[in-house]
Parts: sequence; structure tokens; C-alpha cells
Amino acid sequence: MQLDQIFKMEFINTNLLAKTKTEALAELVNTMIQGGFKLNSSSIIEILQQRENLGSTGIGDGVAIPHGKIPELDDLIVAFGRSTEGIVYGSLDGKPVHLFSCF
Repeated sequence: MQLDQIFKMEFINTNLLAKTKTEALAELVNTMIQGGFKLNSSSIIEILQQRENLGSTGIGDGVAIPHGKIPELDDLIVAFGRSTEGIVYGSLDGKPVHLFSCF
């Protein structure tokens, strides 16, 4: 599989406006929905939230990799988001997150 099959321009948001972790997850999912992703946004947000409840996917140095398993989906989908202000995310190093890669 090549990167252009996973990273689609429609799933990239370089101007996240979210102020919280929950808003960031919703904005990333909405970016995928607007880009043509055809699943229920609230159920996907719930899947991502459940994973976050196990432990933050904020890995440090301003990066988070929220992810989850979506039973109705057979292929890997990746969204990318960037917050210029940064979002308090509960990262391992305690720093705000600026870059998100959502699987």
C-alpha cells in the first residue's frame, strides 16, 4: 500500500479551531466526513473517545495519534490536523498538541 492511498488531501485540516480534546476529535472526524467518509460521525467520535479513556494518544512533543477500530470499515483511513495554538490533550509530556494523525 502506498501513502497516497492512505493520506488523502480531503482528509487534511491544517487549521483546526478546536480548544479541547473532544472538539479536536470531532473536528478530525468531521474533516473525514466532509472529505467523503460515509460513516456516522458520532459513533466514530465515541470509538475515539473510548480509546482515549484507556490512555492518552498524545505521544509528546506536540503530537497525538488518536485511533480506533471501526467494525464497518475494511480499509485504513487517516486524517491529519494541525492546530497552530495547540490543544491541551493530556499528552505524556504534558505539552499541548499541535499535530494530529487520526487512524
